[in-house]
Amino acid sequence: MQSVRHSRPTIGFLSTWSVYEGTAIDDYTHALLEGIRAAARNYDCNLLIGCGMSLPGSPLASRTAWAVSGADMDFIPVGPWNTDGLIIIPDDLTDPQFEYVQDLVRSGYPVILTTAEKPGPVVAVDNAGGIRQAFEHLVQHGHRQIAFIAGKKGRGGDSAERLAAYREALRNADMKEDERLIAFGEHRRENGRAAMQQILDSGAAFSAILTSNDLSAIGAMEVLRNYGRRVPEDVAIIGFDDIQEARSQNPHLTTVRHPTFSLGYQALSSILELINGRKPSEMSKRVATRLVIRHSCGCRPENMPVTLLPSLVSFKSPQKIRQALTDLMAETASMEARQSTREEIDTLCRHFIDSFIHSLTRRDSAQFDGMLQRLVDWFETHEEDTYAWHMALSALRRGLPNLLSVEPGIDPTFADGLVDRARLAVAEIAQCQETVAKLRRKEISNRLGLMTSQLLTAFDVPDIASILLKHISLLGIRHILAATYSSSDEDHFANATVLLDVGSPNSRAGLKILTREFPPLDFYSSKEAFQLAILPFAIDEKTTGFVVLSATNLELCAVIVRNLAAALRTSRLYRDALEGRQLAEDANRLKSRFLSMVSHELRTPLSLIVGLSEMLLRKQSKLSELVLLDLEQINTSGEHLARLIGDVLDMATSEAGQLRILREPLDLGEVLQVVVKIGEQLAREKSLDWQAYLPERGPMVIGDPTRLRQITINLI
Repeated sequence: MQSVRHSRPTIGFLSTWSVYEGTAIDDYTHALLEGIRAAARNYDCNLLIGCGMSLPGSPLASRTAWAVSGADMDFIPVGPWNTDGLIIIPDDLTDPQFEYVQDLVRSGYPVILTTAEKPGPVVAVDNAGGIRQAFEHLVQHGHRQIAFIAGKKGRGGDSAERLAAYREALRNADMKEDERLIAFGEHRRENGRAAMQQILDSGAAFSAILTSNDLSAIGAMEVLRNYGRRVPEDVAIIGFDDIQEARSQNPHLTTVRHPTFSLGYQALSSILELINGRKPSEMSKRVATRLVIRHSCGCRPENMPVTLLPSLVSFKSPQKIRQALTDLMAETASMEARQSTREEIDTLCRHFIDSFIHSLTRRDSAQFDGMLQRLVDWFETHEEDTYAWHMALSALRRGLPNLLSVEPGIDPTFADGLVDRARLAVAEIAQCQETVAKLRRKEISNRLGLMTSQLLTAFDVPDIASILLKHISLLGIRHILAATYSSSDEDHFANATVLLDVGSPNSRAGLKILTREFPPLDFYSSKEAFQLAILPFAIDEKTTGFVVLSATNLELCAVIVRNLAAALRTSRLYRDALEGRQLAEDANRLKSRFLSMVSHELRTPLSLIVGLSEMLLRKQSKLSELVLLDLEQINTSGEHLARLIGDVLDMATSEAGQLRILREPLDLGEVLQVVVKIGEQLAREKSLDWQAYLPERGPMVIGDPTRLRQITINLI
């Protein structure tokens, strides 16, 4: 299967779950994508990121962005036809999706799966190793009755591997498996609560809980708290994944770190291996997990770092102590680091220890101060959590006595001063990060609010494009392109028309493109690799398409796409309203011309009828009473019709929707004399009694005589 090749490899990303729920990006996928993006930058690859969107509580509650269309699947142009390889999150693959992936693998097309949910070339985390570490840690605390809240029942992948690892750990520890101590939390917080309740209701004794993910652990902690069971004093608990909420719990949750960033990085490097000729059958890699020890397992913070490596006491040479301190700091920092690889942290810690010892031996802080500035720069570029470095400095302080024992010329007070200086620098970085983050959140919130309000008042696509151009660069997004599919009988998604193109030197709005060859070779400069997020969008049930954004700020992509779709719907309604008004005005004009023509045609014979009836009435003596009554009725009705025709001609010559109304002094009794005659005739025809009384004069009013007669006759 031939790809649309660029000057460098183009890698695609697809997920079987929605990357965005509402407008919020899924934390796991975000971390994975950050790793993929970092690797793509380092390996100089193009990147097409397919992102599905769901809307909880609606018919769009679960949508997948996929390379083919189908039930609950939105087609997007990310597939084997415009990429050289695909990285796929395969959790909850439907049967058609699984067959699609298998067809790609069988054809020799490079594919990497990020979990072992289904057979295929895989780069996944070491689930078994993570469960084994957590289980052994609980055993070291003396626990022999360890419950397990598993993931998804009857599913493969992470859920099955972690449950199997728990059962193997029981066997290795000579512990009997008790089915009452196993419940399924479905990797959700609410289901974790239900699973914990199920275990408690079973009556089985337990002193510790191991969970298949952190959300289940958090749900379990809530139930234990309601039952008065203290964590960790009464029940120790360890989770899996190390999501951000793990550190927000009280006590902080001990958990197995899911190396999501590293997994994404390794997935991209592995897909490049397949592109360069490695056999798919040889591709099965596991990314190491690590136990992040906090408080919920029963450990105390001051005891955590020193348990990570062998005691430094056994090292006697300065070189070995230096290396051991470097390893200790790197190991401790990497436990809390989320946006950096272990290699990057190792390098940073090595330079830090070298600068530290250099300044200690010379009693000159200049080089160490330079290293602290480098540390500040590193945090800015990596957007890393400073808590990781606080832990690393704690490890350094604990290892400092061992360094002093082999470096007798070092002043301990000076050494403590440098460590304190480093702590102060990290604290300042943390404060700066927090302040910058708050200001940035406020700025983004204000900018999004302003952009949204302006978009919802836009009248057309050029207005929308102009509004986006004002705001997207300030939101960290360089470019937005929206296209709608051009339907054809054979393939609804084969072609697309660019609806708007914002941020490009030359707008391509109106250009027709082949969807599966996106992006055309001339869309993006070949001088640098592109990274694009591609999201589906729908203006209405018949008009669908995709939006392409530069992947520089993935967190905001969904909210921009939803606002864009809403603005396009609003502008379409406005356009439809204008068209409707124009059609109504055209119809009004046609109606007026028709009425004018008909009225003129009727006026001549009606004038003849009125004139002849008046002539006959003047010869009353020659006519019978019955004929006179008929002539009077003909004459009165004719005069009334003549006045109505005059009104119609008035309307025909007036503007649409307007009617000329006279304002003149009137004797109401005189005006209504005609009405009395017509009413008398109508009553006689229907064999009804008729009585009417009008004063000889008055009352006097201001009005239009014709309108008054019309209204009164209508009432009668």
